[in-house]
Amino acid sequence: MPDKMNPEVLNPEVEPVEEVVESLNVFFNLPSIENLTEDVYLPRLNTTITVNAFSEAQQASYQKLSLGRDSRFDISKFGKMKITTVANHIVKPNFSDPKFLDRVYCQTAEEFILTKFLPGEISEIYSAITKLSGFDKDIDEEIEEAKNS
Repeated sequence: MPDKMNPEVLNPEVEPVEEVVESLNVFFNLPSIENLTEDVYLPRLNTTITVNAFSEAQQASYQKLSLGRDSRFDISKFGKMKITTVANHIVKPNFSDPKFLDRVYCQTAEEFILTKFLPGEISEIYSAITKLSGFDKDIDEEIEEAKNS
């Protein structure tokens, strides 16, 4: 007669408890997404900046920035959303620091980025942030997909 207290005997297809716990351990040790960073090298400036990932809540707020009155994607608002995302997720150097902004005569990090970075550099930084946040599509692919929807 099978041992009814041992699930392996009752159903040989059930994973042993130790294997289930071991497979879950990887999730207990995951770092917080707040700590996910990546360095982005900017060749024209011969420097590296550090960006961080965005959360689900931040992503939702960024998406809203790119919607028109009819709640559909508006390409004309996409640039503003991209600049806002880049400004919020460059963590080193801190372009939002008030002392820094005073020295460069800018009111906001967005203003600084728009006046000092080339459009391709902004796109490269934005792509690094989105990839770090789990989105692996190229920015141009996302734009084309949104236009065609």
